[in-house]
Amino acid sequence: MPRRKKIGVSVPAALAAVSASLDQLMQAIAASVPAGVVGKGGKALAVAAKGGKRGKNPLLSKKQRGVWAKYTPAQREARIRKMLAARGVKRKNPPKGK
Repeated sequence: MPRRKKIGVSVPAALAAVSASLDQLMQAIAASVPAGVVGKGGKALAVAAKGGKRGKNPLLSKKQRGVWAKYTPAQREARIRKMLAARGVKRKNPPKGK
């Protein structure tokens, strides 16, 4: 009969190796992201074009920005209300005058 290996010794060693590997991977990723590009929660954001206007959301595509630019203020508020209602939440900071 073949001899069986003791599993209790190899499992912790394997878990330690996986953990060390993940730590190295996370450090390498953090080092590769340029400074000033990390947002809340450590998530990397898209880099905005140099010389762009302030206040633009770098995560929106040009098409999305164009669609939102065509909305009147009332249409924009209605759209935001519909999007939030679909998620089941209310707006934290409603616009003034409403």
